Amino acid sequence: MKRNILALAVLAAAASAVSAETGVVLYGRVNTSIESQKITGSDSVTVLQNNASRWGLRGAEDLGGGLKAFFTLESGFGSDTGQLTNNPSTTGSSVGLFNREAFAGIIGGLGTLRGGRMTSAVYFASADYISMHNHDTGTSSDALFAFAATGVNNNNTIAYKTPDFLGANVEVAYSLAAGFFPINPAAWQEQPSSNNQTNLQVAVNWDGGPLHLGGGYAVMKDQSGESLTPAVAENKDDMFVIRALYEIGPFTLGAYYERAKLQVAGDRRSRNNFRLAGMFMLGASEFHLNYGFADEFDGISDSGADQFTFAYNYNLSKRTKVYAFYTQIDQDANTNYYLGSANGDKFSSIAAGLRHHF
Repeated sequence: MKRNILALAVLAAAASAVSAETGVVLYGRVNTSIESQKITGSDSVTVLQNNASRWGLRGAEDLGGGLKAFFTLESGFGSDTGQLTNNPSTTGSSVGLFNREAFAGIIGGLGTLRGGRMTSAVYFASADYISMHNHDTGTSSDALFAFAATGVNNNNTIAYKTPDFLGANVEVAYSLAAGFFPINPAAWQEQPSSNNQTNLQVAVNWDGGPLHLGGGYAVMKDQSGESLTPAVAENKDDMFVIRALYEIGPFTLGAYYERAKLQVAGDRRSRNNFRLAGMFMLGASEFHLNYGFADEFDGISDSGADQFTFAYNYNLSKRTKVYAFYTQIDQDANTNYYLGSANGDKFSSIAAGLRHHF
């Protein structure tokens, strides 16, 4: 036990020395709730739920002449088990250490250029932006957004973001699919970016006082069939989304509209998705309402779904809050949006949690 404590002390001292010398910052979020969850046909279960807890390192160096180099390394972990979370690595079934984000870049007067593994710019500009009650995490996160087109954490990505102009900026990101991993030169394997896909995204954000607008376009192409004989036609998912958020006194109102064309039931099918979010602040208290509706896919009857969340947050400090919420998703007979559910299932959860930023 004493040896473990000594080792931790040495690591802490080393981290402090590195931080002081290079400007590296340790940051993160621990977000855990206890929930009573129920799905159609099953009894309620009480669980300790991790809500996208994470830790990371950020650093930057002033290069002079208005240029700055920077990096981010971010890892997801389960606050309920301590294990690594997020998507498996591309070279096996294990989960990589910096599984959420791992990128480096340059920022200057001409904008920001970065490369590595990063979160979808279109998602940040739309669904994430208006998800105010729990940072779009856990069981109350947006289940209806078209992640098939944007991805979440995309590998091998190159992104360029323009400088702000009249309150607006544009970010273009492209996730490369090709790359060879020569473990066995006799049988080189292609290293995929996002489930063997390429991904193009264009995101726009504009801030004008109390009004904040954004959105974008994303297209994901699956190229895994190109090496097969006979070749399989590529799959493609694409979407367009616009978002608005308005602040007026203690009220904040947000909404997005999404039009997506996705691979469903052997064909590319279109559907619309709307989401409304509202927050009212009273002292340290926050009251939240969130409603989303996805209509039917073209050619598939009874394929819609809706999602509702009511939440209350109490801010103990700028970095720590306690919260409670009720969330449910209702799925039509031919729809399955929620992980672990079957077509037509209804999922609900009553939760109480603690979220701390460091």
